[in-house]
Amino acid sequence: MFRIICAHKTDALWDNYGYESLGGVVVRTAANRLESEAFFDREHYETWRTWIVQHRHADANAEQLSDWFQAEAQLLASFVADTLTVLASEYNGSSGHQPKLLDLGCGTGDDIVEVSLTHPSLHASGVDIIESNIRRANVKIHDADLASRVTLVLGDAATLIEFGDEEFDMAICMTNTLGNMTTEKQESCLQRLRDVLTPGGRALISVYSPASVPARIASYKAIGLHVQERQGCLLATEGLRSQHFDPSALRALVERCGLVVCDDIHHVSAVGLAAVVRPAN
Repeated sequence: MFRIICAHKTDALWDNYGYESLGGVVVRTAANRLESEAFFDREHYETWRTWIVQHRHADANAEQLSDWFQAEAQLLASFVADTLTVLASEYNGSSGHQPKLLDLGCGTGDDIVEVSLTHPSLHASGVDIIESNIRRANVKIHDADLASRVTLVLGDAATLIEFGDEEFDMAICMTNTLGNMTTEKQESCLQRLRDVLTPGGRALISVYSPASVPARIASYKAIGLHVQERQGCLLATEGLRSQHFDPSALRALVERCGLVVCDDIHHVSAVGLAAVVRPAN
């Protein structure tokens, strides 16, 4: 059930929602159904990623975003390797402890497959709210023969009800997954992240910076999205909500949720920010 704000400013209820056929009508979703989540169940995101790959050598905006993806992948690899080194030291190389990683918003599984193939000692869990993402990730997991070490969950990263407290040594929240949530869900996600991490656990969070706005707007328009910037977010009538953060705003958010930044918030290429966080003492 969706609530529609019609042109005459009165509320109406619409039972048969079809986003292609609503024209210029603005849709406000019910509290338990976020349109920004439904957006990623369509083909827009894959179309956007394909556009970046195809135009990265000919378009400056595509090049900036492609550079961010590459830098983010390098950052992820370093984070996992460094954390495993710290864990090995803490456990004195004991074979009895199997490190566990949680991927918040794992998408179609590219990150979780990469880190699991690179680190055979790791057990990884991925959670995503989009059923088609989990199906596609599951295929990749089985193709890579990782089913014994990787668990996929169709669930909400803002609640993580499938996981217990102090279950994970590390977590990742990549590619602006946090920025695609509402403020309420961001806080819920980070609060639960604090709970599921071990006391010495760490999490890597990667988001967009304000410098990303021109490239993102140009890339979204290039694939046909109708987008505008409003109050620190890019909004598309097709359902996208994509927030960007400056360092002080990201720090304030994580600290409000019971986490602390381990070192500092740093830039990832020209358009991103990243922070490694841990539960506050």
